[in-house]
Amino acid sequence: MKIRPMNIDDYAEAFQLWCHTKGMGTRRLDDSQSGIAKFLKRNPGDKLCCRK
Repeated sequence: MKIRPMNIDDYAEAFQLWCHTKGMGTRRLDDSQSGIAKFLKRNPGDKLCCRK
């Protein structure tokens, strides 16, 4: 497994995971692709992804 900072190219898979994770809610504005892109730009390295 490789852990690395999330980038906007990871959004589609991450969003699907969030939507299918019991107890996890999403917000229309904050969790939109443009909202996540803004967050990643403001906070580089704050969100991580894990890949095989």
